[in-house]
Amino acid sequence: MANSNGAFGLRPYGMLGSAPNSTGTTEYRIASDNSNPIFQGMAVIPLAAGVIDDLQAAAGGNVSTVGVFNGCEYVSSTTGEKIFSNYWPGSGADSNFPVKAFLYDNPAQLFTIATSNVVAAANTEAEIRAAVFANIALATGNSGSITMNRVAMSYIKIGRLVTISVAISNQAFDSYSGNLQFSLPFTSGINTYYGGDAYYYPQANWDNVSNFIGFTPNAPPSSNIGLFQLKTLEGDRQASLTNSNTNTSGQSGLYTRFSLTYATA
Repeated sequence: MANSNGAFGLRPYGMLGSAPNSTGTTEYRIASDNSNPIFQGMAVIPLAAGVIDDLQAAAGGNVSTVGVFNGCEYVSSTTGEKIFSNYWPGSGADSNFPVKAFLYDNPAQLFTIATSNVVAAANTEAEIRAAVFANIALATGNSGSITMNRVAMSYIKIGRLVTISVAISNQAFDSYSGNLQFSLPFTSGINTYYGGDAYYYPQANWDNVSNFIGFTPNAPPSSNIGLFQLKTLEGDRQASLTNSNTNTSGQSGLYTRFSLTYATA
């Protein structure tokens, strides 16, 4: 039997974890003079005026989504009747009354999605994803690189979350005193954020203390500088890598690889 599903945008079908599956919505506002139609299942964004709008209202797709549109309520400017609709038509609302929008905005909400895009032989996950997202401008934040001791560090930012990735190979470090540190592309939030164990080589340059077992990157609170937390056997892991507990200052032929995800302020 042929698949009878038509395109319907995003449709919630469950929740992550063991929370009750109520598919509840949250009330927002649409400007009564907003001429952009918004249909059920569309992702929407917040505007500075305190209202929501179509995803395409942000130039370059540089505003993160706030949720998925489920319907709206407004008073008709012609009949004076209250209208309940699963889409916002882009006109027809009495400006003396609020236009209420109802969004699925729970970050744990799960969705199914159908698309009208047709891609030949869309059998693999990659092909299906390409078909689903071919014409949608989902805000992906931004990406780029910064320099750590002349070494390029790549990062990607989605909303307030920033993930940095570093791969240092056969690099000479400048001479330094104090903490070994790296620049964060954005100021961190109020917590300390830790990455996983870092790869390092050679042992002789990174290990200058007893019972050394490695180090992990971290982003201290409200900082634009990242540090490396020293790990020692049965140690309390409160110390950072410095010029005195490593042999990296002014050394060449150094290798390390690590990644770190943190929230911005």
